[in-house]
Amino acid sequence: MNRLPEWAKAAAAVRFRATGRDAVECWIDQATDRGIVLSNGERFGIGHLRRGNSDDASYFEKYDPRARVRKTARRA
Repeated sequence: MNRLPEWAKAAAAVRFRATGRDAVECWIDQATDRGIVLSNGERFGIGHLRRGNSDDASYFEKYDPRARVRKTARRA
């Protein structure tokens, strides 16, 4: 079963970035076993989680092929 990384808890600071834009600092409004919702309204499901070598290296990423936009949320 997939689980969120240790750092992905409500009120945790994250760096949100979209293709062609600067990274902005947000926080996690909601964190459940199904994913996270950021303070800017962006949602990342558990399927968007990319595992790193450690919990700290894990991040969320989604890609919209029609708009050619990649969005990521990483620990701040």
